[in-house]
Amino acid sequence: WGVPTQQPWATAVLAELLVDRGAVAEARAVLDGTIQPLPGSDPAVLLDRAQMRVLLAEGRPEEALAHADIFQSHAGWRRHPRYVPWRSLKAQALDRLGRQEEAVALAAAELEIARHWGSPGTVGRSLRVLGTIERDAGVGHLEEACALLERAPARLERAKALAALGATMRRARRPPEALQPLREALELAEICG
Repeated sequence: WGVPTQQPWATAVLAELLVDRGAVAEARAVLDGTIQPLPGSDPAVLLDRAQMRVLLAEGRPEEALAHADIFQSHAGWRRHPRYVPWRSLKAQALDRLGRQEEAVALAAAELEIARHWGSPGTVGRSLRVLGTIERDAGVGHLEEACALLERAPARLERAKALAALGATMRRARRPPEALQPLREALELAEICG
């Protein structure tokens, strides 16, 4: 579209794509070389989302938690949890820091907002994050996410939900039940690249 590759629009999208592909170091390099946008602008929001995803992928939950406040501030009036998922990203950081009760509350709040919007990909993502944070108690949310995403065009999100469901079942010592969602998650992930 003619957007220079060092601009926040392009680098934010590229960084998130690289995280999804497992190329976390490359995602960090892309973010570190970007131009800083005006606070509160759409490019700032996209860059905040990418920054939090990269920090979480790098295993830096303390920094992700600190950045969540910046993301929330830049999000301003925007509430769509797919566009400004600061709640679920902050919830993941809180969970990794052992603050599960706070994490569940924040993820549940985002799920409520997602249900208001109603798009299957957004609701499915919010269900996946909440179910993952809830661990064994989250199987119902993960199953709901998988069922909802089955009829949505969000194939990568469905792969993530299936992988989370399979991993939860495996940890609960239910390997026969874990096999199918894990296998399907792998197939979808490969299709998505």
